[in-house]
Amino acid sequence: MVVDHDDANDVLQNVLIRVWNGLENFREDSQLYTWLYRVATNECLTFLEQQKKRASVSLSELESGLENKIKADKHFDPQKLEWKLQLAIQQLPEKQRMCLVSATMMKCLTSK
Repeated sequence: MVVDHDDANDVLQNVLIRVWNGLENFREDSQLYTWLYRVATNECLTFLEQQKKRASVSLSELESGLENKIKADKHFDPQKLEWKLQLAIQQLPEKQRMCLVSATMMKCLTSK
């Protein structure tokens, strides 16, 4: 959901803080990974909403900015399939992109 590595690290740090602070309130109604997934998803969505509020640019400028962030990554190799996929995902409408990323994350969490 978050493209930039620094932003992802910030979100991860916030997730870990929320999990640590809320661990004693975990009721075990669900499995731990389900709760962690929900906390991480909510934190990502909060971050993205904050980014939208801060940005005063058009959606097309924001999308091209995300594409530029991907291309500026030091590990970016346009010939690698994962980078082509990441760029294609960024072209999806927001709701479709979030559904795809959420479904992929859930599959990864449940397959372990």
